[in-house]
Amino acid sequence: MIKKVAKPLQDPEEIELIRGRLVDNTRDLLLFDIATQTGLPARQWLKLKVKHLSGLKIGDALPLRDGVKAMGGTSLMTEVLYETFVKFINEKSPHQDDYLFQSKKGSGPLSLPSVSRLVKGWLKGAGLVGMSGLLTLRKTWSVHYRQFRSSPPKVTDEGNHFDSNINKRLIPTRQEVVFKELEHKIVTGRLMPGQRLVAEDIAKQMGVSPIPVREALGRLGARGFISNRPQRGSTVNELSRDNLIEIFEIRLFLECLASERAAVRRTEETLIQLEAFHKDYALTRKGDDFEKLLSINKRFHHTIYQAANMPILMDMIKQLWGRVSPYYYIFFRQSEKPNPTPGIKYHDRIMEGMRRGDPEETGKWLKADLTDSTKFILDLFEIYSKKSIH
Repeated sequence: MIKKVAKPLQDPEEIELIRGRLVDNTRDLLLFDIATQTGLPARQWLKLKVKHLSGLKIGDALPLRDGVKAMGGTSLMTEVLYETFVKFINEKSPHQDDYLFQSKKGSGPLSLPSVSRLVKGWLKGAGLVGMSGLLTLRKTWSVHYRQFRSSPPKVTDEGNHFDSNINKRLIPTRQEVVFKELEHKIVTGRLMPGQRLVAEDIAKQMGVSPIPVREALGRLGARGFISNRPQRGSTVNELSRDNLIEIFEIRLFLECLASERAAVRRTEETLIQLEAFHKDYALTRKGDDFEKLLSINKRFHHTIYQAANMPILMDMIKQLWGRVSPYYYIFFRQSEKPNPTPGIKYHDRIMEGMRRGDPEETGKWLKADLTDSTKFILDLFEIYSKKSIH
């Protein structure tokens, strides 16, 4: 029997996808961050209590319980972990002697089987296949954050801090954390087009100062997600029908090009991933979890485009998806018009083209898929525009 090998979250976007889905549940977000950013085994961080992290600063060494040693050196308090812990404390107000991940059934910590089921649920809900729960999270740390371990940490008069020679580029700053949270809420329609954003209010909600919030709002403005106007503040951008049509026309050109290139450049691993996403998409269509459906659909399409091995083209596609994504999430919640059903048939045909390495067939059915979903969005946009007028 071949033993299944656990895979890490290789793409930083996969990490942000999970974090975005957990943003409203600070305990689960803290669990994800401590698992992916410290490298500690689950049995170790499940024993941590609130008092063990209280008072730690960014760069301080995390305490280890019962003499268990961390793999590869000392685990450090990163900025992301610090921000999540502060948010957890502000929202949950736990006692110092409470376990960080306390069981609802008693005063003890969650069990390993419970945590494993929880993590597998996150991964499945995000449409990420081929993962193995807790081991996937620890391997994610090894891929993305292992270099930020100190062995041992540099000691200063103020305590244990990052050695100045350590490259901090991959450790997200406060501004990066705020930016990612706001971006996720915009693209999933939790912050609605036209909604006003007040830096001071956001800062209070996230437990940070207004400075990183203002910096994040500036970045969101530069990306076209919001408008920043002097004296009037920030507002989530609204797209007109003409804007949507223009974006969809550009997407059609770029994504058909990417799919055609992908059909001749795809690997066996790409096909395995696509088959898994395709199967999960078909199963999810039978339920009513539209957010999971949209997430899987995005992973399916982006896995194809990634296989084209054209990084500049991929960046352009991602940016355009981000601009129209809010409308998909908003309109898929509506009840005015049944959600489109041909999508699964188009995916079938796209898969056939990819399996055969046929660029024309792949591009043809991808174009049909995009055209049909575009018509659905534009029809609903028209319905809601008329409602707003009346």
